[in-house]
Parts: sequence; C-alpha cells; structure tokens
Amino acid sequence: MIGLHQEQEVSFTARRRQGSPQETFTAVLRYVPDPPRLDEADQEQAVHAWIEDELTGSFLDEVLGSAPSIENLALHLYTGGARLLSGLTEVRVSPEPGVWAGYRP
Repeated sequence: MIGLHQEQEVSFTARRRQGSPQETFTAVLRYVPDPPRLDEADQEQAVHAWIEDELTGSFLDEVLGSAPSIENLALHLYTGGARLLSGLTEVRVSPEPGVWAGYRP
C-alpha cells in the first residue's frame, strides 16, 4: 500500500506572530489518490490555493488560534487539507532544513 501514496509539496511564507521574522515553511501532504472525487490535479490546485489564501503572509498565532508551533501548523494543514484532498494520510511541515513535524491521524 505504501507504493500508492503520492506527495504534494507546497512552500509559503508567514510569521509566527506579529513582530517576528518572516519564515519560509515547506509542507508535504501525503495522500492516496481517490478517483471518485475531483481530478487529482484539481485537488492539488485546490489545496495549494487554500494554503496560499489561508497562510501566506499571515500571522500563524492568529490563524491557528493557538501557539504557532510547527506541530499545530501540521494539524491545521491536515484538517484543512483533508477537506480538499481526498485520501490525505499525513502532513509534514518544515520551517528550516532538517527540522520536521508531522500529523497523521
């Protein structure tokens, strides 16, 4: 089953809170394609657009409504991404090379 997984990588910039430096985050959404829903490319575009609208240039503490940790960001991305990308199984987030946090239900 692991061979059926695909990954979508999205990068965006945001600040953890007002006054903090802008950071570039990389999110990797891992999923198993589900043909009965939207075309896979349409799903990926929808997720990318949602991340752009929801997070790019934002203050993460305001968007998340909690501590702007990468663990909370991974959960937020999973919750929003699961509505748009059928078969979503995991989200990983990195604020810098070599540092990752993830969420898997």
